[in-house]
Amino acid sequence: MDYQRFLASSAAEAQVAPYLGGAEVWLGQRRLRLTRRPAAPGWYRFSQRGRSATPLGPAEPEPLEGLALVRGHVWSARLVGEDAAVAAFALPAPDEPLQLSPYRARRWHGGQLLAEGEDFASEVEEAARAALEEGRGLGSLRGVSASLRAAFVYATSERAGATLGIVWQPLELRAHLLALAEGGLGDVRAALASLAERRRARARPPRPAPPRGEPSGGGRGPSRAAAVLEATGARLRSERRLAGGLLEVRYEFLGGRFVTTLVEATLQVVDAGICLEGADEALTLESLPGVIREAEGRGLLVVTR
Repeated sequence: MDYQRFLASSAAEAQVAPYLGGAEVWLGQRRLRLTRRPAAPGWYRFSQRGRSATPLGPAEPEPLEGLALVRGHVWSARLVGEDAAVAAFALPAPDEPLQLSPYRARRWHGGQLLAEGEDFASEVEEAARAALEEGRGLGSLRGVSASLRAAFVYATSERAGATLGIVWQPLELRAHLLALAEGGLGDVRAALASLAERRRARARPPRPAPPRGEPSGGGRGPSRAAAVLEATGARLRSERRLAGGLLEVRYEFLGGRFVTTLVEATLQVVDAGICLEGADEALTLESLPGVIREAEGRGLLVVTR
């Protein structure tokens, strides 16, 4: 018997898991680096050797029952939870759910949501969907859950924002969901117009465009910015170096997306990407998520980038 071949084949363990993008994959509780990336996100069979995984080919999805269950309502292929936070499905749902449908998802080991299926819909969802189509508010409709109310406001805001040409984020509206849900399209339009005006009034003069930077941290393991953000509950999406020793980081926090410019050596904030009345430089990347959380809770969050 060729014992070397036997030992090598025993060391390579095959497992089915979703590939959700990036250079790593979660196999059970372990996060492994890929020897090569699959062509597209989806379910694959992987061989595992040490701390590395190699895709072997597409596979049928595995059952999700053992993962944490998350419930909410659907807004534009995203799930809105009872806390009004928004999370995108990491992979498309097998059947595209109707807007405002009650829905179940499972949380993968890396924190991403995997769509599972629709929950039982009631007359409340049908009434909310009709109000959305007609531009009405929910008014005195009974039985509206917090997640349905939030999804209704976000869907109405999506419609209004497209008409007015105003970019917005759910975090900027979360403190006003109750009033906006009752008022409907007219109130949402006024709220977005007010948000755009505050953004214009508080925005800094445009900076000269920096030279195009290069990705930071390639091949060096997790960056300092990624570690700092992870400790605050945020998640780094990308980073790049700019001229003058600056670093631009893009990250997700509380369901929102932010862009911040920092001094790379110290992670001191240069441009927070939110309205801070010129106090950006008093913050570091570590303290910024707390400021975002406080501003969102007080209904004062205005995202400028």
